[in-house]
Amino acid sequence: MIKKAFLISELLIVLLFISCQQTDQDPTCQIGFCENNGTLIDCACECPQGFTGLNCEKIDFTQTQKLLDNGITPFELISSGVKLDSIYGKIYKDGHIFELNIVDKIVKITTKKDLEENLQWTNAVNYCDNLEINNSLDWYLPNLDEVIEIREILYLKLKLGDFEDDYYWTSNTLDNNPNDAYGVFFLNGNIGPIEKDRMNNVSYNFVRAVRQIQL
Repeated sequence: MIKKAFLISELLIVLLFISCQQTDQDPTCQIGFCENNGTLIDCACECPQGFTGLNCEKIDFTQTQKLLDNGITPFELISSGVKLDSIYGKIYKDGHIFELNIVDKIVKITTKKDLEENLQWTNAVNYCDNLEINNSLDWYLPNLDEVIEIREILYLKLKLGDFEDDYYWTSNTLDNNPNDAYGVFFLNGNIGPIEKDRMNNVSYNFVRAVRQIQL
């Protein structure tokens, strides 16, 4: 009698185990897991914003900004197939992306807006060198090549950043005249020497700081 009861108990345990297996795993489900923190619900992956595909394994190219906001780096996006043109102009680490060096893994960004007042050259350099945004202290006044690049990509091509149709300072001083520095006129691209610290309107120009990020 005891042996019979024991066998019945074992049978019930086996049946319960089989029942649990059938409940926990749908044999018709072809998805065992979801990538990129997706959630498996009713045999389908619910993907977080920025990802798509059966297993959330693909980058959603329409959500580039959201992915950057969530900590995905520009170079991770490029490795996933996102084109460079889809990344330029996006906000990353508090600034618009205007340059990507794929070889050295360097991102260059510029602040989202101009300084509220125009400055003479020396004050522009000091302002950028002392700028702090979200604990980042490595901002600087861009050189001539960087300002040209900002103009071509953000101002002309993407029309982003609320730039003015006016002169912006560069950090480049004229070799033959240390009292002058180069400025770039964004409306037509003119590059001209400007007196750094003369007390007139010509020496007060727009300022846009940049930052270089090594990844």
